[in-house]
Amino acid sequence: MFAQFCILRHHRKFTAMSWVLLVCTVLITSVQAQGLKPDAADLRWMQTALDRWEDVCRRHLRLPVEPLAWVIFYDEHYAWHVSAEKALLPAHEPAAVTLNFAGRPRELLRVTHRQGLWVPGRNEALPIKVDLSAMPYADNQKSFCIIPLPSIFHKLDGLGAAAEMGELFLGIALHELTHTRQLSFVMGEIKRLSKRYPVPEQLDDNLLEDTFAKNKAYAGQFFREMELLGNAYMAETPAQGKRDLARALQMIQQRRARYFVGKRKVYAPLEEIFLTLEGAAMWAHFQMARDHAPAGEDVPTTLNKLAAKTNAWSQVEGLSLFLLIDRLVPDWQIRYFAPNPPSPFAVLRSTLQKPIRKISATKPLKQKRKQ
Repeated sequence: MFAQFCILRHHRKFTAMSWVLLVCTVLITSVQAQGLKPDAADLRWMQTALDRWEDVCRRHLRLPVEPLAWVIFYDEHYAWHVSAEKALLPAHEPAAVTLNFAGRPRELLRVTHRQGLWVPGRNEALPIKVDLSAMPYADNQKSFCIIPLPSIFHKLDGLGAAAEMGELFLGIALHELTHTRQLSFVMGEIKRLSKRYPVPEQLDDNLLEDTFAKNKAYAGQFFREMELLGNAYMAETPAQGKRDLARALQMIQQRRARYFVGKRKVYAPLEEIFLTLEGAAMWAHFQMARDHAPAGEDVPTTLNKLAAKTNAWSQVEGLSLFLLIDRLVPDWQIRYFAPNPPSPFAVLRSTLQKPIRKISATKPLKQKRKQ
């Protein structure tokens, strides 16, 4: 009897201890889960980026909002993955919060940085620095996008106040998210080109600028083309806009015929590919900038603010072309977010036979020369 009492008392003691341990474990897990989330300001900024991307898809690009590409937001210590392929991820933890996109909650997964920023389809991690970029993976059939968070990009100097920087990086984020809808087509085009021409090994949208920026004759002609394209968009009358556009396209054709010869013959189709890639993305950035511009800000002011922040030739020329395409070509998005998008030069050339809608008088977009 005494032995049975001792065993029973020991069992009750063990059970009580088990409950204490269980309660402690639950409390610790709960505290950890509550802490497993981004900084509150970063979380709000992530949600704003997704909200604006959904809005741009619906209202401006006129694209289905789904599928959402794999988005990797990151700070100095962690990456926060949205719409990730879990099977490809390294060690990760679910956050205690979710983001919302297209009316549905989206799981947020945290990956701790180890030797850099892990991304899919790469053998090595990327350096932890402020960089917004869209990249292909899965044999160029899918795309992901890396986007730094305010807690890291606010440490940069010379980009204005925190609110101004937040708007700038939201615009660039939408630019790169636009690329996630283009890259599979672009990579396919470049692959087909490589079977016909020797394509440069180091290839990006700055190819022509890197090649010709120090060529004064080429650069001078390029800047004159930009001036004419800006004048065509801002012309006071349809007739003047048509004349400026025709002159710009003629100069572009002459430049391409003069410089894109021999080993550089491939530069002609590459220019069209990169202008399509950058032009559509810059146009999306511009539309968001207009939607969220200060009250009373006119179009030239918004354009010149954008040009001051993005000085790459391909981006400014691409934006000029797609501003005109948007004005002159109905439903152009259907053609440019699909395989085999047309040359922007050819599309604009075809509009010269049609009447140009009236344009209000404003100042032309300014393009800064690189020193």
